[in-house]
Amino acid sequence: MKFKRVGRSLELQSLKATNLYAKPGEDEGRALIRKSWRCLNCTLLAEHDGFSKIDTGFGVWWIRNEDWRCPEDEPKDKPFLTEGDLRYIPNVPYFPCTEFDKDNVRKSQIATMAMCLSCLGIRGIETYEDYLELLLKQGDGSYRAHHRATFVANGISAYFCSSIGSFEIQDSIDEGCPVAFQVPYKGSQRNPFGFNYLITIYGYSPTHWLCHDPCGRLDIVNGLWHTTVLESGKEVLYDRAESQDRFFRGGDASGVGWLNFREN
Repeated sequence: MKFKRVGRSLELQSLKATNLYAKPGEDEGRALIRKSWRCLNCTLLAEHDGFSKIDTGFGVWWIRNEDWRCPEDEPKDKPFLTEGDLRYIPNVPYFPCTEFDKDNVRKSQIATMAMCLSCLGIRGIETYEDYLELLLKQGDGSYRAHHRATFVANGISAYFCSSIGSFEIQDSIDEGCPVAFQVPYKGSQRNPFGFNYLITIYGYSPTHWLCHDPCGRLDIVNGLWHTTVLESGKEVLYDRAESQDRFFRGGDASGVGWLNFREN
């Protein structure tokens, strides 16, 4: 295979036992390389007649292209599905607020965190109760610190960010990771206020965000909820234009939430 773009940095992995060569087409290799050996952060310097010249970090060598692969150049299964102009992460479970948290909107954080972690299969978390069991060892879930402590105690990482823009949300969904996003639920769309409860954003189109809202279907224009009937917040489409000032109160990149959920 060709590795594209001379000058690029890339990772290579040998497909079989092979050699490093001093020049292309050389009969005898100068260094024997075992199968599945990886060369990290090497630089592609030139290509010639089925060979590539690379700076390995421990010397400059030629390699036979057919003996190597570059993982980042290989086609990957997309972690999202499309339906018309909607792009979304499949199989994101919906967990509504429960008897434990329904009278405290702060605890909507629990359901949203559980949705994100369950979707990604992190630490065997499959249900709301699975996450709640871990969380209660650190606090009742009313504060961000309780969730951060739960992550630390269970080998989970996530990035809390207060400068999220629409592009960051879209990039995260394109990579297969939902976003736990804070939304002020009171006040008009132009002047929202109140505690930022958490929803799960897991899809988008040019005009809407696809969300699981654990508390119900939010009235984006006027604040509070249209309905809190059980599962009324499942697969909600929130209009991007209407929600702009509520989701991004300080401007385009002022959203607050959690990104990049993963296991350590």
